[in-house]
Amino acid sequence: MTRRSFLARLAALAVGIPSLCAAARADDDDTFRVMSFNIRFAHTTRQNRWSVRRPLVIDTIKEADPLLFGLQEATALQMNALTAALPEYDFVGVARGDAKRKGEFCPVFYKKERFELLDWGTFWLSETPEVVGSRSWNAACIRIVTWAKLRCKKSGKTLVFANTHFDHVSGEARQNSARLVLRRMYKITEGWSLPFFITGDFNCNSASKAYGILTSGIGDIPGLIDSAKIAKEKTVDLKRTFNGMGRIPADRKKSYIDFIFVDGKVEVEKLVICPDKRGGEYPSDHNAVWAEVKIIE
Repeated sequence: MTRRSFLARLAALAVGIPSLCAAARADDDDTFRVMSFNIRFAHTTRQNRWSVRRPLVIDTIKEADPLLFGLQEATALQMNALTAALPEYDFVGVARGDAKRKGEFCPVFYKKERFELLDWGTFWLSETPEVVGSRSWNAACIRIVTWAKLRCKKSGKTLVFANTHFDHVSGEARQNSARLVLRRMYKITEGWSLPFFITGDFNCNSASKAYGILTSGIGDIPGLIDSAKIAKEKTVDLKRTFNGMGRIPADRKKSYIDFIFVDGKVEVEKLVICPDKRGGEYPSDHNAVWAEVKIIE
């Protein structure tokens, strides 16, 4: 980055960048924001390295001000930076490689003044979900789901928030992951009796088989609801959530791969895809997505 471009970025940030992420947020017990954000793992020597993107990622989260959010591709280095910069949040999650700090996390963050953590866990997207580091179905990478059962401190209502990242290569893995997510989350939510949110980078679009499984259901397990389908208000300027840091045309609908799924106990007041850039730089190769939601039961 040249000195001139660096100063220009600072100036843009100083005056504030017009962004739908900064829209007024409802603030009551039952209406709040949830977010999904693939922050891209931490490059240190390549273009778009983490040291440049770190403040942009933090600002994106702060501006949206979600009560709950899920991240994908977060490494231990990035988790350290984010927890230090966002002290109002607590999180649950482990790295996929060793259930500690090796590899990428799919963490669930929540505002600790608003929620009490009741239970949480991580399972692996494989034929042996409890086996740490396991993978199946020709998946290129180890993949996980992290979930949290939370109680609102004011209303006393309980909800479940889950976050995942499906495989980017194997369609077989994505389809079987979709089935596994439905089976496991159906149990965790006590047969969909608790309001829930499932966020993630699913590496597939709404025309894919995996998406069809997630939204249609399997056997006696009903499917999930795509918040983009039921949002009363939504952004229409961006038709994709994977931007490839400028390599993906804006009209590529098949690159809409980051979703926030809900159930029938949740209304979606607004869905927003955050802009590609902040101050001329890309926070990530994915756009953050947030939904303003209302629990109606």
